[in-house]
Amino acid sequence: MSFEFTASESTIRQLFKNYTSFEIPSFQRDYSWNASYYSTFFDDIIDSISSDDSENYFIGTMVFSNPNTVSKVDVIDGQQRLTTMTILFSALSYRFKTIGEKSLSEATFRYVSDSNDDGDDVPRLMSQSSSPFIDSYIQVLDSDKNILSPDTSEEYLLKNAYDNMYEWLSEDDLNKHDSISSLSYVEKLKKIRDQLLGSSIISILSQNKDTAYKVFEILNAKGMDLTDLDLIKNYIFEQINADPTTVNTLQKVAFDLWNKIKYNLRERELDVDLTLFYRDFWLSKYQKVSKKQLFDSFKNIMGEKSDKEYIEFLSELETESKNYVLLVNPNNSDFKNKQQFFPLVQGLKNLAILGNRQYIIVMTALLFLKNNEKISLNEFIKAVNFIESFTFMFSTLKHGQTNIFENVFSKLAIALRKSKDKSNTHQILTQELYNNPKLLENMSTIEEFTKEFTQLQFTKRYSKLNMISQYVVKKITQSFEDKQVSDFSVEHILSESMGGESVLNIGNLIGLERYLNDKAKDLPYKNKKDIYGESAYQQVKVFLTTYDEFDENTIKSRANKLATYYYNEILSKDLMLK
Repeated sequence: MSFEFTASESTIRQLFKNYTSFEIPSFQRDYSWNASYYSTFFDDIIDSISSDDSENYFIGTMVFSNPNTVSKVDVIDGQQRLTTMTILFSALSYRFKTIGEKSLSEATFRYVSDSNDDGDDVPRLMSQSSSPFIDSYIQVLDSDKNILSPDTSEEYLLKNAYDNMYEWLSEDDLNKHDSISSLSYVEKLKKIRDQLLGSSIISILSQNKDTAYKVFEILNAKGMDLTDLDLIKNYIFEQINADPTTVNTLQKVAFDLWNKIKYNLRERELDVDLTLFYRDFWLSKYQKVSKKQLFDSFKNIMGEKSDKEYIEFLSELETESKNYVLLVNPNNSDFKNKQQFFPLVQGLKNLAILGNRQYIIVMTALLFLKNNEKISLNEFIKAVNFIESFTFMFSTLKHGQTNIFENVFSKLAIALRKSKDKSNTHQILTQELYNNPKLLENMSTIEEFTKEFTQLQFTKRYSKLNMISQYVVKKITQSFEDKQVSDFSVEHILSESMGGESVLNIGNLIGLERYLNDKAKDLPYKNKKDIYGESAYQQVKVFLTTYDEFDENTIKSRANKLATYYYNEILSKDLMLK
């Protein structure tokens, strides 16, 4: 086999100039990035604008093959990143369009879809698995996106990615980024677009597809795509075996442990990014650093170790990778289905729903303590509830920048891992979490909380807010019950079919058993009351005694009452505000 290829450094702008289209082979895996991946990518693009190397933000290595044409290439490695970039370009184009910047919109959209010599529109990214959804929802600028419904898990991921990025590109959200806050809205959007276009990649191209796949295997199997994590891996393996011409027993153990780590992170269909996991672990145990500082931090802290110590380090990573997946996607079975652990599992699931991922840094330390009997279950649950409620209040409702608390959580996690016993753990949590000045100064007043809370909505149609509103209604229901509920659904008291924004509001929502929700359907409230009377939920019973009549004029006042209840009975208890 001819093993010929070229490798060159270029920018995303140059890559799109070189090739008119990128084809994802049919046997490649589906688009699989969830919010934790593309939100990191999105934030990295914006955060790098103010960094010293802002004109050379490095996206990574991509492998292509073009056996039949010079204008179109097959994507061998880089599918997830190219798809995410296409989504971001599309969202940027639509934002330009909505503010009347037609020229900027069309110019940006050329990186999503362009016309050929015959004037026909040709999508830049061609994928059999995600077509026709990606073509009609993302790669068309003038389509009515609301009429399209995703059917497959891949289509849901694509839709969520687009909808989230479009929202993150709103003027209000972009104003939260210090690096671009002083710019006008148009300049903000242009700056993000240009930062993405100016980002650099290593492009590897072979006319022979077999060669391209061989290069891809080498890059992924032998650590030649030199990220900081690859440098760490290579450094450890080289230290274990100084003779590169042989592979000793310990090095085989090291390779086996490394592969187990990667395998663990693919459990439960998560496919967790290895660097993401490693950085969270490092911040949880050693030092708060950026992805680009991981290797230097590793060398400074680890220093020269014995072979045995390197193996122990890899063994620790292997154990931590199992725990990491447990925290990201928890199940009751992880704790042998013991009922006393159910609140802990529910709290971890709630944190995953809220979207902020900095909490994992602390959770890895807390789980480490639990496995070493240095924290009580009640203390563990108390800490989880505190972080959950703070995240909901600050990140979900106020849309605060959660990365500013990375230092707080890293410092807390590092201190926790050094705890001597349960008493010491309680002292650390009290000082560094429950009474942390940085967290306390960012607590919302009841007035601030009410203002954001009363904007929550829920619709039976697709909406990004649904998950949060469902979370809130369930929290209120469980607060009344003082226990978890399983047979639960969100009920519109006044039917959504009435139309209008008010019926979607949190003030028109209540938790109800699913079978009763099905019975109530779109009935008028006077007919629903008898059905509600069958409910075992305490909140429903209180509601019926409070509201003999219920109309649109009642929704706003009830929303305020729910906000007050949530703040006093849930937030204040979890955050120890009273």
